[in-house]
Amino acid sequence: MARGLRILVADDHPLMLAGIDATFHRSDVASRVTLVENGSGIVAHLEQQPCDLLITDYSMPDPHCGDGLQLLSYLRRRFPKLRIIVLTLIDNPALLRSIIRLGIYSIVSKKDASSLVIKAVQGAMHGKPYRSPAIMAALAAATAKQALHGTSLLSKRESEVLRLYAEGLSVTQIAIHLKRSVKTISGQKKGAFNKLGIQHDAELFRYVFDSGLCAASRPTRVQVTPGARRVPKK
Repeated sequence: MARGLRILVADDHPLMLAGIDATFHRSDVASRVTLVENGSGIVAHLEQQPCDLLITDYSMPDPHCGDGLQLLSYLRRRFPKLRIIVLTLIDNPALLRSIIRLGIYSIVSKKDASSLVIKAVQGAMHGKPYRSPAIMAALAAATAKQALHGTSLLSKRESEVLRLYAEGLSVTQIAIHLKRSVKTISGQKKGAFNKLGIQHDAELFRYVFDSGLCAASRPTRVQVTPGARRVPKK
């Protein structure tokens, strides 16, 4: 690998940044590493100094540039030649596939050894995708689950139920609004969870907002009664 490789690392946790920096110092990958803490830092640096490769966290809230798929989509459009490695704790297969669909093929889990970041860098610089063991395990488990539950694509009704649920409606309220039984709505919600590999509401909220399921739909004109479930702020 050529010396002087320019690498930009972004993470909103200083200890994680320090750890990645130390990993490069211990490796034989001679490089110039710049550390930033959010999406704004990424954009500001890239507009001033081109880089060979970006290693970025996925969940890194930024009031100006956002994070997650929103930030990654922007970076792919604005800097199309930039090689990107996503470093994340996320193991939800639906979100991982969304990252891959953006053309970002290298993903490293923070649950795996930090030394695997070097392998990802080496692969990326040779145009080879890399997914760390935890990422591969999450995708493989989802594939196995889909074999049991059929297609991974949500039906129109399942998408509708997930959107309303993420917007703050309870299963009972969704049933009333859509004029279906509570049992039907509950089954459609469970089916969507299974197809997406989602196990908890927190994963659902992240998926719905990152995938644009809420933004792409029309506002729901439903009055939420006092005491109804509210969606936690992102």
